[in-house]
Amino acid sequence: MCEVCPCKQESLSHVIQQCPRSAQARTGRHDAVVRLLTKGLTGRGFTVETKPAITTDHGVRRPDVVAYKPGKEAVIIDVTVIADVPGLLPDAHARKCRKYDVPDVRKWVYKRAKVSPTSVKVTALTFNWRGALCSQSAQDMKKLGIMMPTLEIMSQHVLALLGVGVHCMATVERCHLGPQGHITDTISTTISTFQVRFCTVYMSSFPTMFDVLLLLLSDVSIICSSALFQMCFLIALLM
Repeated sequence: MCEVCPCKQESLSHVIQQCPRSAQARTGRHDAVVRLLTKGLTGRGFTVETKPAITTDHGVRRPDVVAYKPGKEAVIIDVTVIADVPGLLPDAHARKCRKYDVPDVRKWVYKRAKVSPTSVKVTALTFNWRGALCSQSAQDMKKLGIMMPTLEIMSQHVLALLGVGVHCMATVERCHLGPQGHITDTISTTISTFQVRFCTVYMSSFPTMFDVLLLLLSDVSIICSSALFQMCFLIALLM
C-alpha cells in the first residue's frame, strides 16, 4: 500500500499520476510541455497567451494556450498527461476539446484574435505518462508547425517524471556488517507489481535513462525473491 495515500495500492502509475509525493514534479512536467509549445508557436508567428481566465456560464475556463495570428486564425490548446490505459488517449483528447469548445470561450478568442468564430480551432496536446502522444494531437500540432523533433522533446519531459516515480518507490538502506561479519541491514523496496525491474532500485538513488527504458520495454511482472534481490544488489556494489 502507498505510504502517503490511505487505501491506495502503491504502483508506478499511482505515484506518478496521483500521489502527493510527485505533485510538484507533475506541475513541472506540465509546465515544461506548455513552455515548449509556447516557444514553438511563437517562432511560427503566433501571438500566444497562456492560461487566460475566461468566464463562461459553467465557471472560469483556463486553457493552457490561446494562440492566434490576428485576422487570420486562432487555436485553443490544453495540455494534459493521463493514465496509461488502452484506448484512453483519444477519449481524453475529445474530453479536453469539449471542455473548451463552448460559445463563451470561442467568443473570447475570436474577439481577441479578430477572426471569424469558425476560424477558432480547439485541440489538446494529450500524452500518457509513458510519453505516448495521441495521434489526433500529433496531426493538429503538425498543422500548426510543431513538428516531430519538438514533440519528441515534449515526450522526454513527460518521461522525466518516470524517474521520480521510481525514486519514490524504491528505498535502499546501505548495508553494513554485524558482529559476525554478516550483512544485517535490510534492503527495503516497494516495487510495482505492474512493472518491476530490480535494477532501477540498486543502480542509483535517481535512475538513469537506461533504467527508465527498461521500465518502458515490457509490461511483464517479475517477482524478485528477497535472496535474489540482495544478491543482485551486492553484485551491483562490486561493479
